[in-house]
Amino acid sequence: MDIFEPENYHNLPPHQRSLVNLISSVTGNCSMDVMAAEKSCTIRFSYETYPQMKAIADLSGNSLNTVANELVKVALGTMISNMSEEEIKTLSKAAEPIKNEMLEIK
Repeated sequence: MDIFEPENYHNLPPHQRSLVNLISSVTGNCSMDVMAAEKSCTIRFSYETYPQMKAIADLSGNSLNTVANELVKVALGTMISNMSEEEIKTLSKAAEPIKNEMLEIK
């Protein structure tokens, strides 16, 4: 399998690397792995989002969980890149205790 990787892939922000991986996975040119602390939760996907997510998972051979995580990275990265510094600080401050709880840092 030929893996598509742009010249500057490793210099891209993480959400843009996730986007490249997702696009490449549709044609079978990329396999994705999630390697991080994980939190199990129940989430419902809408009629508008689930069919495309499931199709990406099926076409790529990746799990729905992996595809969903990569899509969320793309969305969050895009959102954050459009936020002010103050908004980013507010979000980071709210996320920090949640991250610490996940990692059991007290």
